[in-house]
Amino acid sequence: MKPRTTFANRLALSLSLFLVAPALAIPACGGEGGNGGSGNQGGSGNGGSGGSGGAGGIGFPGSGGNGGSSSSGIDACVSTNKTAELRPLDMYVMLDQSGSMVGYHDTSKYDNCTAAVEDDGLVSISRWKDVTTALNGFMKDPSSTGINVGLGFFPPYQAPTPGATKCQDNMCDINEYATPEVPIAALPGNVTPIADALDFTPCPCNGTPMSAGLQGAVKYAKQRAAENPDHVVVVVLATDGEPKGDCSGGSDDDENYTPPTEVAQDAFTGSPSIPVYVIGVGDLLSSLNGIAAAGGTGQAFLVDGDQGTTAAFVQALNDIRGKALSCEIAIPAPPPGETLDPNLVNVVYKPSDGSPEVTFTKAADAAVCADVPGSWYYDDPAKPTQIILCPEACSKIKGDNSAQLNVAFGCESVIAIPK
Repeated sequence: MKPRTTFANRLALSLSLFLVAPALAIPACGGEGGNGGSGNQGGSGNGGSGGSGGAGGIGFPGSGGNGGSSSSGIDACVSTNKTAELRPLDMYVMLDQSGSMVGYHDTSKYDNCTAAVEDDGLVSISRWKDVTTALNGFMKDPSSTGINVGLGFFPPYQAPTPGATKCQDNMCDINEYATPEVPIAALPGNVTPIADALDFTPCPCNGTPMSAGLQGAVKYAKQRAAENPDHVVVVVLATDGEPKGDCSGGSDDDENYTPPTEVAQDAFTGSPSIPVYVIGVGDLLSSLNGIAAAGGTGQAFLVDGDQGTTAAFVQALNDIRGKALSCEIAIPAPPPGETLDPNLVNVVYKPSDGSPEVTFTKAADAAVCADVPGSWYYDDPAKPTQIILCPEACSKIKGDNSAQLNVAFGCESVIAIPK
């Protein structure tokens, strides 16, 4: 009977938290052989003048030659190469460009965009400038390299041409927002298209069609997720206004009007699930917390609209990026003719500051994560396809931007013992 061959490879994952598709080196795990003689069936030893290994094949710790010493640690693994990926992160930013974002207090008196000025004759673009500066800074930040970002606006953009009306007639058209101003694509390649899209002064519309804008954003995000099922796709709603339906064809009392909280809940609980993050700029925006909660992301990030808006907005985006990044590691397919032994897996965290590495322990499932800090578990213990870090281990990794995470296949798992 032909002996079963296990997937005894070491997956060396250089995990930069914001490089979402790193190359993974997978070393084959086996003990170093000594000055041993010939054995039966099995893989050859490595190191010294080691001879042939004993019966078994790759996948069993210390499968080196007979007669010599074997290393029992996972550092005894020998490198081969294979490529795998973390789940990439896609962010679709739906940005409020209503009149209040650019400082217009009474936009109804303006007949066209060219007349959009304050009573003192000066255009006030404080919030818009702060927010767009923050967005551009976030996109250019090296820590954002590798994530995918797209951009949309609500109400729809109206080019500031002479005679143009202050608001488009389609500001309640969901499909208008399902077509992005800048489609989702990877950074830094998408930095320039997004910067170009932000480089204008919005037409001062006096409505905040948040529901329609969010519905369109979710529609686009779901399409993106369906086309890329291995991606984590999220919507980021950024606004300085309360939910209002005061656009052509809709109002809060309209039976066809869907509250943004309901839109967010449907997005998060539907399939594919789209978490909805919310950034509020200004005061009296507590209702935005309800949208974030319904969208599965806790509370909204509320930014003071008077002081430090740019820095606070950047911090909100960084926090969202950190929360949205997946702590799920896809298990690569084993080489032809080999099988994965789920009991021979370890996850090792190597801090970027050079302090000693930590071997995360294996938990039975997500339910016991709280009792076994620094642990991980399989998505399906019987037929695992992903390694999932428990929240404490996930937070530790996300807090160390240059951390390295090694996943070793072929060495007996360190089992977590609940407290």
